[in-house]
Amino acid sequence: MNIVFPYDEYAAHWVIGFVYRRVAVDAGAANRMYTISELAQVPVPFADVAVFVSEKWRIAGDRAGSGNTANIGSITGTLSDFQQGNGVFQLESESWPTGVGTGAPPRNAPGGIATSGSSA
Repeated sequence: MNIVFPYDEYAAHWVIGFVYRRVAVDAGAANRMYTISELAQVPVPFADVAVFVSEKWRIAGDRAGSGNTANIGSITGTLSDFQQGNGVFQLESESWPTGVGTGAPPRNAPGGIATSGSSA
């Protein structure tokens, strides 16, 4: 989902994460029409669901989310890392600078804006 306004015009940025294991489903069963009375028979293509909610900066990585856009990337870690906000930044002020979305790197990333006690 794209945001409507410039990134720094929002009061806060939150992530609702939906983590799951993908389950193979028979193509015939997945593509057929079901009636309301058959609802319990609809194959579910996922299992072992876990959900987490975190402020975006707590799970932000120090690299872009993809190679061709200025999306904010996330950490790579365990579910527990995401649930506990074990990102690379200790403070929100260390993370993404004002004007993110313009291709600017995070403050402490290589080529980023240095914060006190760090160097770019």
